[in-house]
Amino acid sequence: MEVYRQGDVVIRKLAETDADDVQEHQSILARGEVTGHAHRLTGGEWRCNGETLVVITYALLEHEEHSTIRLPPGVYEIFRQRELDPFTEIDHWVSD
Repeated sequence: MEVYRQGDVVIRKLAETDADDVQEHQSILARGEVTGHAHRLTGGEWRCNGETLVVITYALLEHEEHSTIRLPPGVYEIFRQRELDPFTEIDHWVSD
């Protein structure tokens, strides 16, 4: 299983899924709470609905404070990392 991580954004390659359901072209996956910087898809040919990414030729995942990641063709699941506060037992998004 291929997994890519950039800050609080995690992208995991899926073995199988129905890629035809993804027709949108959403480029911003997450925006930083403090700086407003964005985890953004650019380059190549791809489709993304915010939860599923279908890379046809390639996609670049860019962010101002992280190294660029080049994603090869495939279907990916996108999610943001969460963490559990051990004192309150409440989970929340990881801040990037």
